Amino acid sequence: MAEQDELIAAVVKDDTVRARAILDHDPHLLRMRTPNGTLVLTAVYHGANKALGLLLERTPEDALSLHEAAATGNARRLKTILGQSRTRVNAGSAEGFTPLGLAAFFGHLDAAKVLLEHGADVNFKESSRFANTALDAAVAGDHPDLVKALLAARGNPNVRSEANYTPLHKAAAHGNLAIVQMLLDAGADPKATRDDGSTPIADARKEGHEAVVKLLQTRGA
Repeated sequence: MAEQDELIAAVVKDDTVRARAILDHDPHLLRMRTPNGTLVLTAVYHGANKALGLLLERTPEDALSLHEAAATGNARRLKTILGQSRTRVNAGSAEGFTPLGLAAFFGHLDAAKVLLEHGADVNFKESSRFANTALDAAVAGDHPDLVKALLAARGNPNVRSEANYTPLHKAAAHGNLAIVQMLLDAGADPKATRDDGSTPIADARKEGHEAVVKLLQTRGA
């Protein structure tokens, strides 16, 4: 296995001993390209927190890209990047994820606020296979504080993503009562159907989330 492949594998496995040894041998690999874009993004996407710490220790802050800063919640770096140019604020990553979508999914409220302040489109739909908006991402990541902020920024509670899921479908399936309540209060349609005909209440019932079922029933589902 090539050293680059070994390093990616070590990061994915959160094996900091092996990753450190490879980087000590060849420091230039730190900023190599990966299928996810960069090693930092690979670590974030795989929940490899120890490996991410190692990579960030060795990466100067001013070397972090827009998407890396968003995914790791580095609001200060985002301010620097977007202070120089706002034109890329909705740009997709190697996998089609927007900076705001990354900040929302990984629960970085301060980073999301910086992105919104610098012109991020709250209803911009990603080119990823998920076809998410940032609100979809926040719901999928189970982050009520992000959902609240994005709805306040006029995020569309009835937006459709892959297979015609709405944010309410996702929140109901996750059983997140607080998010379901916020979406309903913002005008989410409790009777919305996705491609297979399922409604949010059907998804909540399937997953055994009785509190969500009862709430949806009171809201006309």
